[in-house]
Amino acid sequence: MEAPNTFYPANILKTNRGIPPPIRLGYTKAEAYGDLSQLRSVDQHALEVANANHETFKDLLWHLVYSRSLFSDLEKARVIFKWMTTKDLNTIRFNTCKEETAEAEFVALQNKETTYAKIYALMCGYAGLYCVVLTGYAKGRNFHPGDSFNGDSNHSWNAVYIDDNWHFVDTKWAAMGGGRNNNKKDITREDFYFLTDPDQFIYSHWPHQQEWQFLNRQISLSEFEELPFVKPHFFKCNIHLGWTKMPIIYANHGIASWNIKTSKPIRLGCKIVSVNGPVNVKKDVDLRTLILQESRPDETKFSFRAPKAGTYIFKIFAKLLDSDDTTSTLKEIVEYKLVAKEPAEDAMPLPPCAHNIWGPGSRARKLGLDPVRRSGVLATYDHDFKLKFQKLKSLSVICRLRRYELPDTILERCISVTNADTVTVHLNLPEVGEYGVDVYVSDKKDGRRFVHACQYLVLYLSNDEDMTPFFRQFCDGQIIDDGCTGGEELKKAENDTRTVWNIPHIDPEELPELRIDEHVISKPPPSFEMTPTSYSDELSPAPAPDAGFDSVYEFIDRRTIESLDAHAEMVANNNHDNFRELMWDLIYSTKIKNDLAKLRLIFRWITSKKVEDITFKAVEPESPEEVLIWLKDGRSTHAHVVYTMCCFAGIHSRVIQGIAKGANHQIGKELSSEENQHWWNAVYLYGRWCLLDSYLANIPLVNKTSSGDFKYSFNESYFLVDPNKFIYSHFPNEQSWQLLSHPVSMEEFQMQPKATPHFLMFGLQFLSHKAGILYTHDETEIQLTFPAKRSGLKFVFSLIMNSGIDEYNGVKLNQFGLVDCTSNVAYFKISLPDKGLYSLNIFAKEDTPMAKDMSFSLVCEYLLHQETTPLVPPVPFPLCSSLMWGPGPGFYQLGLTPGNSRGVVYTKNGKADIRIKMMKPMQLRYQVKLSPGWNDAASPMVLYKIIENSAIFTVIPKRSGRYGLEIYARDPDTQEKDDMRFRQIAQYLVECNEKVEDNNFPSLSPGFLGPQPKFIEFGLKTLNHHDPLIELKDFNHVEIQLGTSIDMKFNIQLVEVETARDLSDYVFIQTQPSIVTFLVNIPCLGFFKLQIHGNTFRDASSTSLGLFNYLIFCKGDIEPVYPYPRQLGHWKEGCFMFEPLILHRKTNEPEVKFRVHVPKAKKVVIFVEQNVQELISRGPVQWEGVINLEKYYGTDTKVILAANYGGDDERFATLLEYRV
Repeated sequence: MEAPNTFYPANILKTNRGIPPPIRLGYTKAEAYGDLSQLRSVDQHALEVANANHETFKDLLWHLVYSRSLFSDLEKARVIFKWMTTKDLNTIRFNTCKEETAEAEFVALQNKETTYAKIYALMCGYAGLYCVVLTGYAKGRNFHPGDSFNGDSNHSWNAVYIDDNWHFVDTKWAAMGGGRNNNKKDITREDFYFLTDPDQFIYSHWPHQQEWQFLNRQISLSEFEELPFVKPHFFKCNIHLGWTKMPIIYANHGIASWNIKTSKPIRLGCKIVSVNGPVNVKKDVDLRTLILQESRPDETKFSFRAPKAGTYIFKIFAKLLDSDDTTSTLKEIVEYKLVAKEPAEDAMPLPPCAHNIWGPGSRARKLGLDPVRRSGVLATYDHDFKLKFQKLKSLSVICRLRRYELPDTILERCISVTNADTVTVHLNLPEVGEYGVDVYVSDKKDGRRFVHACQYLVLYLSNDEDMTPFFRQFCDGQIIDDGCTGGEELKKAENDTRTVWNIPHIDPEELPELRIDEHVISKPPPSFEMTPTSYSDELSPAPAPDAGFDSVYEFIDRRTIESLDAHAEMVANNNHDNFRELMWDLIYSTKIKNDLAKLRLIFRWITSKKVEDITFKAVEPESPEEVLIWLKDGRSTHAHVVYTMCCFAGIHSRVIQGIAKGANHQIGKELSSEENQHWWNAVYLYGRWCLLDSYLANIPLVNKTSSGDFKYSFNESYFLVDPNKFIYSHFPNEQSWQLLSHPVSMEEFQMQPKATPHFLMFGLQFLSHKAGILYTHDETEIQLTFPAKRSGLKFVFSLIMNSGIDEYNGVKLNQFGLVDCTSNVAYFKISLPDKGLYSLNIFAKEDTPMAKDMSFSLVCEYLLHQETTPLVPPVPFPLCSSLMWGPGPGFYQLGLTPGNSRGVVYTKNGKADIRIKMMKPMQLRYQVKLSPGWNDAASPMVLYKIIENSAIFTVIPKRSGRYGLEIYARDPDTQEKDDMRFRQIAQYLVECNEKVEDNNFPSLSPGFLGPQPKFIEFGLKTLNHHDPLIELKDFNHVEIQLGTSIDMKFNIQLVEVETARDLSDYVFIQTQPSIVTFLVNIPCLGFFKLQIHGNTFRDASSTSLGLFNYLIFCKGDIEPVYPYPRQLGHWKEGCFMFEPLILHRKTNEPEVKFRVHVPKAKKVVIFVEQNVQELISRGPVQWEGVINLEKYYGTDTKVILAANYGGDDERFATLLEYRV
């Protein structure tokens, strides 16, 4: 195309007009021009011009710029940019080439005597655009992290003036794909280098004239060199580098680690090379096998174990998964230099799994598998290890175990998979080391084709082995304990993601005063005017993922909310002449300035006001009165009313349109916009978007009033709802208004469990199963989490077959399930007896002092699809008084604390302990419930004992199976007649899956074992044998010590259980200050009751009160034992015998030394028949002496220890009586 003869272009840069100063407005390219899709026709024109040849520069300029009448600066700058990045400028041949002409500049470029930047400035000048050439340093093809720049400059680029603002352009790098590939076949347009934002351009371009950086703070050359070496695709992926913002990473003990944080679905890859040449540590070792890349939510972690000291170059590549790019190519986003001064101690290749990405990631969930373990790197001390997954749809799962240099034929015997609703992968690890687990899934609809879902790295440690630093960073030093629940993990994760919300404090003086006459309406003054506040989409803050919160009461005092609600309800009871009067009465008559308080008033007014009562004296078209009046006939919605009132209250809000699940929604049923259309609100408060639904905040109750109208209950939970819970019932048309980091698809939304308004009211959340249809085989465990502060939540459930039947072989279906709660997680364990489709309805209520008698409300629903009839029919659970196991309603009211984390307790070594901590002694009883079909002979042995402040019920089963233990309590200090009776406070399920050995434990009355009420009253405590059940295996002697705080006197009784024979002579009492010791000899095998009685010295009566009871089980070797001396009254008042403890016919020691403590004694003697021998005093209480007993052995003679306590010198009190 030739230019017309009348076309005489002029270069604006060669005029005397000058150029605008280097000042740039702060808006970004995206904010000003969007995604540049409006320039597609301009780009197409540039491509057509690039395919043509031109005889002169004038013809080229005419064809490219002026023939299309490109009037805007943006179009001119773009068409030149596009032409330069498409056209091979080395092929241009003009007919003439005179000096100092435009044609001469192109020849200079081909001779490498000028630059792309000067050509672009030349063409912009002739197109009427201001454009400058900037020189400086750029991180190009030969740059590596850690390099320094020398010399004048190594690159040039442009700043072009468009729409009164300066913008960066780099045609050279755009034409070369970022400066990294000089192959003509790979030349491509890089839109990144067209109008690049300054805060992104500075990562690769540093101008000598620093005012042309266009940054709030100009950075120095050394700072530029230390910026991360990122590539254009980095910014497109919206990636954050975490703490690894320096270009050089220094390894610590041979380990280098860094994080990449992402906010978009993305796939990452990496490449590493050694700068020092081949590694040569071990033949055929690939450096990529030394990199652990773990996928986490919104983050990918990399860690490299250096095989030797040296320098490495590490590059990360990425591809957006939600882009239009259908290729599998990953583009480079950042490059690092790794410096290792020493090799890692555990530098060995990772297990050879199918992929190089570890962890569940998003792929597993998309394939229908929801992993319980979110971390891809796990550590354990136990060779028997389990991984668990929840199925989101009907799947088959297989797994493969991998280890470096260990054949798969060996490892395949060490792994098995249980394909139930909960998929359990069992690992039996043969030796310590690192193992990989590949997980493959097959959708039954797709035949038997298995695809890779995820992979885990498992570190098996010996008991005395510490975790290496490489694994410690992934596992946080934590070793997996399969006994822990997911509720604690969830709670921690929620705490980590909660955002701080800086809401201004509401001064109590701002709160509305409660009017004496509620029918008095506050009238606005004549000067009061309202102006609606509206926000355009351009100025409106974009919806962003929100971490959510449990309740608005986290930020505002409950009394403040109650005061606002009372005012709103009072205003709702009155009618107003117009909307102006309503807004004045509701909001502006108060002193409230806080937007959250204003919103609460609006929300509570619309939820309190009867729609049919809304009236105004006059309604103008398109007025706010019209919006409210239209609510009556359905032409308006609650959401539009809230939006209107927010506009006039100065609150930024939006009406969100979408789909909501109604009360009749069926899980998995397709939802249509016609039948399920709904509107709700998003409100922007102090930096965050919040969701609310004023329509669903009113729950219709079943009962009607006498007039036939429905009664409604206000549901607090629809005011500022956690987006993670709102998505259970609300699906917006615009995905961004889900306010979720990981948006839910329509298919996932339809397949969710059905959640009712009470689900939100109680703060519940789905923890285990996010899909509403579960494909079950054996036992299924569903987990719901709730705030720990709601300890009064109670749950029940119903199971109904699809046919409407709720029984199986005469047994109620709900007996095939149980509910078990921890402090913040409810577990529903179900074992279905037959194949078929079942409906599981879960109900809840909250027992609080204000609402003890609330009925249960439906909170959620699942469909259970039992695919096969179990080979072994499940056994119904014991029929106790409740379906919920663990502490019951009255448990916490008595100040009790559960010692067991779950309501289901498993036996270990044939026993199961149920522990209850008490603030004070309680009277407790229990009752055992058996599984259906068992007789009383199967009842387990229950040992009840009290150790310090804990009550312990030890259940010893006689056979494998399930046992119910109901526990009843009574406060002994209560004076109210209604509380004098025992009431049930808890019930526990004891499961015995062990082989049970025969035992013959005796039956003891409840409360017999352990401390009795006076034990604590007298300040006593156990010093050694805290457990009142003592088992003697290797000897038949035991020493028991109690601590005393006051002077006490004790009696003791030892009784053989089987014969009721009194063996108290085989017990000896020793007393020291603050300690009393009981020496017990057991003469034969069997069970023995040891009962300790006593009283204080202050009590002059002869009453001996029960203090503590033991059960002794002697089952070991028996040595001959003999009775102790008989102890009389004064001996029990602080005496202690050192020697001899026992004298009998076989002692055969001619001379026996006596050494004893007798407090307050004036004289201590030994009587043998008519002979008397005094003991010598060795101190205030100690007496010693030697007596010859040789002639008395075998004669049954009494040897008496006696003491004189003053007064009559001839009067002695007997302390001990031996028989020889």
